[in-house]
Amino acid sequence: MKDKINQFPDVVRIEPVGKCNFKCLHCPTGVKPNNRALLKKPEFHSIIDQFSDANFIPRVVVLYHGGEPTLNKNLTYYIKFLKEFGVAKTVVTTNASLLTEKLCNELVLAGLDEIKVSFDGTSPDENDAIRVLGKFFENANNVKTLCNVKKMLNRANPVIRIGNIQVCDQDTLDEIFKKNTSNNYLMDYQLKPPKYLTDFFADHYGDMELKSYPAMVWPSFNDFSKYEPVLYGEQEVKYCSSLYETITILSNGDVVMCCYDLEGELVIGNAFEDNIFDIWNNDKYTKIRNDFAEAKYTSFCSKCNVVSPRFLVKKEIPLATV
Repeated sequence: MKDKINQFPDVVRIEPVGKCNFKCLHCPTGVKPNNRALLKKPEFHSIIDQFSDANFIPRVVVLYHGGEPTLNKNLTYYIKFLKEFGVAKTVVTTNASLLTEKLCNELVLAGLDEIKVSFDGTSPDENDAIRVLGKFFENANNVKTLCNVKKMLNRANPVIRIGNIQVCDQDTLDEIFKKNTSNNYLMDYQLKPPKYLTDFFADHYGDMELKSYPAMVWPSFNDFSKYEPVLYGEQEVKYCSSLYETITILSNGDVVMCCYDLEGELVIGNAFEDNIFDIWNNDKYTKIRNDFAEAKYTSFCSKCNVVSPRFLVKKEIPLATV
């Protein structure tokens, strides 16, 4: 077991719930049905017990995988338990729709280290059009509530990181691609944060981080009735951090390769049925890693932005510029 532990990643993603209360146009989670319900306490503890039995403590646990974590009423319990277990950093990604003052207090007191919140587009109306069922002003005010709760409790954490995607026009994407044709450059390229966000959070700007990116295509996303996918180069990639540095466990126990696999297309094993460390080193996972190192990709990997960067273009709404 010792060799397996040495090879096991220190970043673990655990999905609290596979459902979402939004129906974002660019994401399959809230739109397509799946069989992943809430992660219950017994299943959560079965995962942590495997770590405990192996004397292994993850450095980072991300409680998110496409669904809305705050739909799970046990979320703050999980955070508190992980911090008491010794996890250095806990992370949650949320749409902020359910961040009541009560929940904000509970998240802060549970010891949450980082919270990521998504607002998209270049205006409140565009945000609400992209994030169907989302309401910018309500959701953004909830983030302000979290800022105020942190201040009231005199806590630095959770660090608040706001992520914004913009559906760019093709000329903008072409211009970005001309600057550097490498896959990583295009995926990591930051746009200027939209004015509606910088204005709304002006009084709290020192309390948070705000970054904006061109909208990429999720590998499992295939509804292009409203968007046009544009491919920007295919390169021979022989290393992917998700294959070596992170393990992702869905709420039904399925272990998938990476955070991009929102629908559980490529399942490596099930953490409720088999030992997590054995799954990490099983023949299927090993073959995928070895093949990837030779630029031989699974059908899922071949759709991923790490290998084939695809970005969304939409012409019906105001478009972002660099």
